[in-house]
This record gives sequence, structure tokens and C-alpha cells, in this order.
Amino acid sequence: MSYYLSDGTTRRGPFPLTELVAQGLRPESLVWADGMTDWKRADAVPDLEPFLRPFQQSHNAAPTPGWTPPPQQYGAPGPGYGQPPAGYQPPPGAYQPQPPPGAYAQPPQGGYPPPGYGQPLQPTMGYAPPYGAPGGYPPPYNPANSNRVAAGICGILFGALGVHKFVLGFSGAGLIMLLVTLLTCGVGGVIMGLIGFVEGIIYLTKSEEEFHQLYVVQKKDWF
Repeated sequence: MSYYLSDGTTRRGPFPLTELVAQGLRPESLVWADGMTDWKRADAVPDLEPFLRPFQQSHNAAPTPGWTPPPQQYGAPGPGYGQPPAGYQPPPGAYQPQPPPGAYAQPPQGGYPPPGYGQPLQPTMGYAPPYGAPGGYPPPYNPANSNRVAAGICGILFGALGVHKFVLGFSGAGLIMLLVTLLTCGVGGVIMGLIGFVEGIIYLTKSEEEFHQLYVVQKKDWF
């Protein structure tokens, strides 16, 4: 028996059974022969099953026992990945970011930062940078540690001697008031006393939060 082959648009044949495979017979190929009412898929015609069997077995074959898939094409980067070649020097004028002085590790001369560059330096255990130093922070607000009332009373009573300045830690301002009073034999003490009196009133009229922000955080040493 001879069959016609079709790919859905063109028809070829007829071909004897022995030539169908050479003509591109596939399970999805459309075939027709005398006595058939319509075109059918090749895998639906029992007479063609022996010719399709090798094709189906080659496409549905299970892996050979012991077979393992090939390794991935890409793996972890090797040593030195992402580093400049040995002996490389950046061109003149190349941008080299500079960290704030004292806060970060200094960049090397070659232009490429060392490990940890850009990260804050780790201080010694138990060390805390002083307030005002790079990396230092003002003490947190704590009403229990407030010296607002003590500074206010000292300013009103002993303003000419600058005692309230020393209470707040403004040693420079307190020393100025004390020296003006002593070196003028008390004449300048009248002015210093008036300043201390006004400052004491200001301290006492401020809220704890305002006092902390102005005289502890901002370090406002006058009025």
C-alpha cells in the first residue's frame, strides 16, 4: 500500500511503506491512502506504527543508568575576581573618594580601597568618643541628670563669679566672668552679676527639653 504525505499545505506521494521514513515521516505527519475517508495523523494509522517506533523510542528514551548531568556552565568566581590586575595604577586625576578625617579608614595610594574601606573604624572595647570629637555624640536627654535648676540658682546668686557657667561645663565663659570681677576689684562684677542674673532667670524659665537642646546639645554658652 502506498501513502500520501502532507504537512498541512502541500501533498506529496504516493510513497510505498519502505520509503515513508526517508520522506520525513513523523508521528504528527498527515497521511492518506486509498480506502481512507480523510487525512489522519501517522501515529493514528496502525500500519505505520512499526515505522514510527524507532523515532518514538529515540525521543522518549530514558537516561542511561549512572548518567549524571554536566556541571553548570558558571560557578563561583575565582580568587582575585573583581580586583585590578597586578601592577595596575589608576590614571592621573582618577576620582578617589575621601572619607571624613578621623571617621573612616584612609584610602590607599593605588586608588583601590582596602577591605573595610567606607566602614566606620571599630573603637577599642569600652571606648566611647568624647562629645565634640569625630564620631562623638551628645549625651542623651535624661531629666534625672538635668542641672537646669542648679545652674539657674547659681546664676542668680553667684552670677558675678561665673559659677553657673562652671555648672554647665562652660569653663571658658565662667573663667572670663570670674577674671573680670576679680581684676576690676568688683567694678566689673556688677555687669557680670547682671548677666548671671538674667541667664539664671532664662535657665529657670526654659523647659527641660529646651534647656537640654540649647545648653547641652548646642552648647550655647551665653544667654
